[in-house]
Amino acid sequence: MASRKRTLLKVIILGDSGVGKTSLMNQYVNKKFSSQYKATIGADFLTKEVQVDDRLVTMQIWDTAGQERFQSLGVAFYRGADCCVLVYDVNSSKTFDNLENWRDEFLIQASPSDPDNFPFVVLGNKVDVEGGRTRQVSEKKAKQWCSAKGGIPHFDTSAKEDLNVDDAFATIARNALKNETEEELYIPETVDADLYGSLQTGCGIAFMLALGFSALPILTGDAWERNERRYLSPNADEGADNIRWSVMGVLSVLPFINPMAWVFAALDDEEASTLYWSFAFLYALPYLGNGFELDGFAIVSLLVCILHVQVERLAQTEPVEIELPSVLRTLLASIPRAVRSLGRYGSSLGGEVAERTRSAEEARRRRPDRKFLEERSREARAELEDFDRRRRERQAEQRRLWQQQEQQEQQREKERER
Repeated sequence: MASRKRTLLKVIILGDSGVGKTSLMNQYVNKKFSSQYKATIGADFLTKEVQVDDRLVTMQIWDTAGQERFQSLGVAFYRGADCCVLVYDVNSSKTFDNLENWRDEFLIQASPSDPDNFPFVVLGNKVDVEGGRTRQVSEKKAKQWCSAKGGIPHFDTSAKEDLNVDDAFATIARNALKNETEEELYIPETVDADLYGSLQTGCGIAFMLALGFSALPILTGDAWERNERRYLSPNADEGADNIRWSVMGVLSVLPFINPMAWVFAALDDEEASTLYWSFAFLYALPYLGNGFELDGFAIVSLLVCILHVQVERLAQTEPVEIELPSVLRTLLASIPRAVRSLGRYGSSLGGEVAERTRSAEEARRRRPDRKFLEERSREARAELEDFDRRRRERQAEQRRLWQQQEQQEQQREKERER
C-alpha cells in the first residue's frame, strides 16, 4: 500500500453576508477586486500554492454563503477544515457580534478533535471605507474578544486596497500547518470496490451463459447423434482429440493458468477459435480485475472453468444426452438455429447498410458542392439584376419618347390654332 504526506490545507471563511469574504479570497488568490456585490450561493472555493517556511502546500480556500438559508449546508463544507477564518465588517457592529455564533456553529458542525485549540483567525474588513470615519468596531475591542477566545490572531484588512491580506493568509496557512498532524493519506493499489463488484456480477452472468452455450449439444441431443457416429467409425484424429482434452483438463485446474486451456483449444480448433478466445478472455478477467490476487472470486472462476472444460469435452466427444421434455428440447434445439439465423441476418443487414452508405456517398459526390451552388446563385442574381436594370432603362426610354410625342402634338395644335 502506497502512502504520501498530506499537503492540502482546507480553509473555511465564515461571516455575515456582505462583509467581503469573496473579495478577500479573490484579492489573495487572483489579485483582483470588484466593487460590484454578488452574493455567494451555497459555497465556492479557490486554490493557491504557497511556501510556508520550507514547505510547499496547497491552500484550498472555501468561501461560504452568509445568508441564513444556506447555513444548513455547513456540515458538508466544514468537515476536514484545517483553519477557520471569521470575517466581520468594521463599519457594522452587528457583523462583529455575530462572530460568536459563527464560531460556535463551526465547532458544532465541523466537530474537530480538539475544539479548544482549533486555529481561528479574525479579519476586520473594509477599514478603507470613508477613511475609517464610519468605523463602529475598534481594533482594541476586536483584539479583546480574540484574546478572550484563546488568543485568536486578528488583522484589520481591506480587500479593495489589498491591506494586510497577504499577511493575514500567511498567518492562516502557518496556523493551519501547526494544527495539522502529520497524517498519512493511504492510496490503495487495488481497484475500486464498486467497480470490482460490478465486474464480479458481469462475469458471473457471462459464466452461466458460457456454460449453457457449451451444454446445448448435450441438452438438444446433437452430442449423442454426432459422437455416436464417431464411436461407430473412429478415425485417425481421435488420438489428437484425446491429447487436446487431456492438456485442457490439466491447464484448467492451475490457478492463474486456467485461461490458457481455452487458448490451447482456440489454437487447435480453427472452426471454433473465436468462441474459445472469448472464453479465454472471460476467465482471465477475474485475475486482471484484482491485480492477479487469488481471492474468493478468482477461486470460484477457477472451479467454474474446470467444470466448463469438462462440459465442453462431453459435448464434443462423448455420446451423452439428458432426457428433457420434447417441448423444452425443441426450444433448446432452436437456439443454435436462431443464433445462426441472427448472424446471417446481421451479415445481410450490414451489407445492406454498407451498400446504402456507398450509394449515399456516391450521391453526395455527384451532388454539386456548396461553393459551386453559391457561385451559380451569385451569377443568377447578377443576371436578374442586369435584366431588371435593362428593363428600367427601356421603360425610362419609352416614357421619354412618349413625352416627346406629346410635346410634338401640343406644338402642332398650337400651330393649327394660329
